[in-house]
Amino acid sequence: MSQSNRMRGFTLVELMISMTFIAVLLIMIATVVIMTSKIYTQGITLRTVNSEGRLLVEDMRRTISQAQPIPAAHIITSPSEYGMLCTGKYTYLWSYGKTFNASGGSTSPLKYTDAGSPPVYFAKVNDADAVICDTWQKDRSLPSLSKQNSLSLLDNGDRVLAIHRAAITGSPVSGVYHITLTIGTNDATTVDYTTTTKTSTGSIEPLGGQCRPPSQADGQEDYCAVNVFDFVVRTGSAV
Repeated sequence: MSQSNRMRGFTLVELMISMTFIAVLLIMIATVVIMTSKIYTQGITLRTVNSEGRLLVEDMRRTISQAQPIPAAHIITSPSEYGMLCTGKYTYLWSYGKTFNASGGSTSPLKYTDAGSPPVYFAKVNDADAVICDTWQKDRSLPSLSKQNSLSLLDNGDRVLAIHRAAITGSPVSGVYHITLTIGTNDATTVDYTTTTKTSTGSIEPLGGQCRPPSQADGQEDYCAVNVFDFVVRTGSAV
């Protein structure tokens, strides 16, 4: 067999170049897959926060618009305790996100009296005459809360959410109320509960839950989303 008819094999240099090219190609494919997965996870998380938040806001808007003007004593939004809004027929109760995590504060979340004492994330309870708010204002106690008799919100989807901050202002004279709710995922790994801000009057107030920067989120930042829902609603009739 002549030399010209022999098949020429790869040299060591050619083989190394081919392997390097394949390795770079695989790294590029893996990077694209990882980035696509991160974008998808971020989208699902944000969509969950937005959809659950809109459902909650629409429920509150509908209930308040059918209620009598709400006195200030029936609006409780202290960030160091719990949140309550008594409309006279229904009462909304919520635990702030930081109460579910030891690092966020010493207060424990509200709990149902059902077996296992499940926590109250955000609940709508039948409460004629605003008994819950009146009892709380009197001696800081609450009646028995059953999950079976409540509309439980924020903890029904793929991501468990919580109220991180709430502000409700208004007057029973005008019957107009401005409500701002900060709603988001609730994981101490990705959410910072300690961030504060200085108001125009010089006082320090908590900002509520904020997503930690990637350097502090232990690689779980894709599972964090926080959004602010701001709306105005008028009660059925003003005094």
